Amino acid sequence: MSIQGTLCEIEQLYLNAENNSAKTVCVTACQSDEGVTSLATALVERYLFAGHRTLLVDLNTFHPNFAPIEPVETTDSLTWIEHTQTKQLFTGVVAPTDEFNQLKLKSPIVNETG
Repeated sequence: MSIQGTLCEIEQLYLNAENNSAKTVCVTACQSDEGVTSLATALVERYLFAGHRTLLVDLNTFHPNFAPIEPVETTDSLTWIEHTQTKQLFTGVVAPTDEFNQLKLKSPIVNETG
């Protein structure tokens, strides 16, 4: 499913976050297939329309919807990710797929060395 970044409900979420000077927005759900990725990508798209630099972090370790793509030559060190269904491109971070790094990600103990 794809939600457009120009939808009036997305505009309301965007304006609410902007009015509250939100620096971070987190989209979550209790169960899979509830539209978290669709909502997050639409909100990111809206922020990009407004000229904001936006980072999308996909932490869905069960059914990742994003995949890294081959590096595109840019002047800065961006990581490009592609939504596997809609083929939308974003800059972001994809959740690890190997079990070792997934367990490190879920660990409540965080240190500087990773």
